[in-house]
Amino acid sequence: MNRTTITPFHKEFLIECIFNQGSSYRFFTVGASVVQWISPHNTNLVAGYYDLNTYGSGGLYLGTTIGPTAGRIENSQFTLNNHRYQLDNKKHHYLHGGLKGIHTISFQLESVVDQQDSSIITFHTKYQHDVIPGVISLDVIYECTSKSLTIRYHATSTEDTVLNLTNHSYFSLLGNYEHDLYQHSLEIDSSNVILVDYGIIGREILEVKDTCFDFTSKKQLSQAMLDPVLLHQSSKGVDHCFLLDHRSENCLKLYANSSPYILVMKTSYPALTLYTSNYLKDQLIHTHKTLGLHGAIAIEPHYPSNGINDSRFHSCILKTGERYQHFISYQLQEENE
Repeated sequence: MNRTTITPFHKEFLIECIFNQGSSYRFFTVGASVVQWISPHNTNLVAGYYDLNTYGSGGLYLGTTIGPTAGRIENSQFTLNNHRYQLDNKKHHYLHGGLKGIHTISFQLESVVDQQDSSIITFHTKYQHDVIPGVISLDVIYECTSKSLTIRYHATSTEDTVLNLTNHSYFSLLGNYEHDLYQHSLEIDSSNVILVDYGIIGREILEVKDTCFDFTSKKQLSQAMLDPVLLHQSSKGVDHCFLLDHRSENCLKLYANSSPYILVMKTSYPALTLYTSNYLKDQLIHTHKTLGLHGAIAIEPHYPSNGINDSRFHSCILKTGERYQHFISYQLQEENE
């Protein structure tokens, strides 16, 4: 059995789902954010801000909904329907929807449905960017079970627009968020990775075989995270987009020494960005400390960023009358499952 509670927080709401002898989750209406995921073994698997008022401010983007443009848009500009859009005159490359991205939005709590073995929480907003055309009607839907969390995005637009959504949760299977990733291993269903330039804009598509990015079988994260070449680049570690092969439904598996669980990810998206917490921020997380260097890994499934400016990738254009539908699913599995 499970139960869900809704707690007012100023003008927002904090939603908590608790499963008997299973996981518990917390969500927040700002950015339709994942605030907490406590495993059945009482480990907090995702980093959350210490102060709920920090949600919406950017920085680490902990657990929040990223859009309308996940990742970086080169030179902060793009062309759509023969019109040139300038997103920001101050930032060289536009990141995660900018200062007024979807992470800043106060979503409506549309519905909470408790079922026998799951809870479904639906957040809704009508979002209009100050430059990008169209009014986007967006539902962010969370389905929780005792060992899994699935995120669904459903959206339409009143005009042709650009839309590339993801969730920006930082994971640690050990839960202390200080250099945790040194104990983690990774497996990704990906034969190709996109190398980045000094501005962390995707450039060359590289076959991962015989490189530090080869996670086609289980490998220590540190093989890439601490690669000398990457450490001397602006990414300072892994901050790269992996193109998914979709040879199996399991796109990624995250392991950690002494953890009883493997985190298994599935998604409808064609790619995912991994970020290994390479830059320190002064924002306090739930541990009352700052996130440590390589303290957690952000797993961000989406279309390759900057596709609107790079014809090799999906343009991320959502046309009027079309429906944007994608999902991201995380499941805890035992080693012997």
